[in-house]
Amino acid sequence: MKTFSKFAVLVPLLAAACGGATRADFRSAAKEMECSLSIDARSSALQVQEKVAAVLDGSLNPCGDAVADLRSANVSLARIDRDGDGITLVFHVTNGDYKNVNVP
Repeated sequence: MKTFSKFAVLVPLLAAACGGATRADFRSAAKEMECSLSIDARSSALQVQEKVAAVLDGSLNPCGDAVADLRSANVSLARIDRDGDGITLVFHVTNGDYKNVNVP
């Protein structure tokens, strides 16, 4: 029985250490996360705007498998990072029932 209890504690720790967020993590434990989408540095302002709009309306998912359906989450553009190779759009994503206490 002691071995089982040690194993039961060890498995979630190893899972957390080995992988990123999963859909189950987002629905239950992880209430907020950041997801990013990389685009070509030569993209026009219109192309950047179209990608942002697609993420915000839920038709493009920058979170991959971590969030199954963005339409049930709150998504906002956190920042736009630019480096020599491309542009990274970073989105702040919270699940639908999460309320930030600092925001009215």
